Amino acid sequence: MKVAGASVKPAHPVHAGDRIAITIANTTREIEVVAPLAKRVGAAVAGEYYRDLAPPKERSPKVPAPFQRDPSMGRPTKRDRRLLDRLRNERTR
Repeated sequence: MKVAGASVKPAHPVHAGDRIAITIANTTREIEVVAPLAKRVGAAVAGEYYRDLAPPKERSPKVPAPFQRDPSMGRPTKRDRRLLDRLRNERTR
């Protein structure tokens, strides 16, 4: 996380006009603080206090949810586990 180009910890205080660069999973997102908040708020309210500086086409697309087994199926067999491992390895390529 960087504020005004300097590396800082997430608890670093920010002020109106500060630009924050956040890197998550090789994706950098830059936002500008519109007004600081005194306490924690929900995501809907927090969105009013910062402006996303990334162009709309640069924003990452939604990633599909990972494969989920039905809990009522019980524990996977060794064969099922191998098939799941193979499926997961193919999705990461």
